[in-house]
Amino acid sequence: MSNCELCPSASTCVSAHASINQMYERTQKMGLKTIFDRYQEQQPQCGFGMTGVCCQLCSHGPCRITANASRGICGATADTIVARNLVRLTNHGAAAYAHHLEEVAKTIKATAQGKTPYTIADEAKLREIAGIVGLDTGKPANELATELADVILVELRKGSDEPLALVKLFAPPTRLAAWEKLGVIPGGVLSEVRDALTKSMTSINTDPVDLLLTCVRLAIATGYMGLVATITLQDILLGTPQR
Repeated sequence: MSNCELCPSASTCVSAHASINQMYERTQKMGLKTIFDRYQEQQPQCGFGMTGVCCQLCSHGPCRITANASRGICGATADTIVARNLVRLTNHGAAAYAHHLEEVAKTIKATAQGKTPYTIADEAKLREIAGIVGLDTGKPANELATELADVILVELRKGSDEPLALVKLFAPPTRLAAWEKLGVIPGGVLSEVRDALTKSMTSINTDPVDLLLTCVRLAIATGYMGLVATITLQDILLGTPQR
């Protein structure tokens, strides 16, 4: 930390943003610990963990790659260990976003049945998205909302060999072509999560390139289901935000 024009002293300069420094100064005066204090308490952080060459996937570990040990006990190289760790981190995000989406879809179904305090707030968006996925948009809003929610729930549970419809419908054609060439167009998110966890087990998949491409599959699935679908359904349920 160093003195700058954003904050009165080096001890409270924790961010490039003045408002963060001001808030941090207040917490210091109140005797509260924050993420910045806990970060300092962790120094120096583990060098092996920082470079990703620490593996704790099995009971034989933890293993670390050093000048004297170029492979883990299972035989994994540094590249494999880093890639497996990244797969697992990516998988956490995909699983969490899929969980969020499923809860929103179920809430829309319950709302259509009159079981929640909500209503379908953006009927125009409901009909627009329903038409894009091939539903009959002439039906009553609650019936159409139920059908759209069911489409999303089916998408979540597809096999990993069944391409996600939302990717095909919403991704730019140039990206689709690139992803098809790489073989990374994902299937159902829950299947992708299962496959990725299996691949990242000890001695199941040691190819770092394939593991990194698995991260790409998870990222695309998360982007088009966990983000695009979730935001869209929330807009339908709660209303599309306006300035």
